[in-house]
Amino acid sequence: KGNAGVAAVIQKKFGTIGYVEYTYAVKGGLKVVILQNRDGNYIKPSLETFQSALKNVHWGKGFYADLTYQSGSNTWPIVGATWALLPLERKERNKLVTDFFKWGFSKGDEKAKELYYAPLPKDVKKKIEAMWSNYIYNY
Repeated sequence: KGNAGVAAVIQKKFGTIGYVEYTYAVKGGLKVVILQNRDGNYIKPSLETFQSALKNVHWGKGFYADLTYQSGSNTWPIVGATWALLPLERKERNKLVTDFFKWGFSKGDEKAKELYYAPLPKDVKKKIEAMWSNYIYNY
């Protein structure tokens, strides 16, 4: 039952330790761990500490980046991202997909925060949209 199932077990059994997405920890009222980050500070997970990781990462070609253990005094050390892979030869479909992401970039930050996900920084969104123009639309 995924994160919801793990969170339910943690809630029911005293002393249980488990790993769930931050959303499930918050909504389930679970206690969270405080971890030492790369700069030596002890940090609680939060939208702010997740966004700090996103601001401090070096985004490589194609926007691949390992978001774990990024520098920053207020950076949570365990952050992950989700990528969407688009086949270059599907121009029309890719336009629909990237239009959806553009809508999410412009309208979705508040909803993402409500779900305890960290929105991408504006400069990263702009770089992604520029990459779409260079690689996807001009293929």
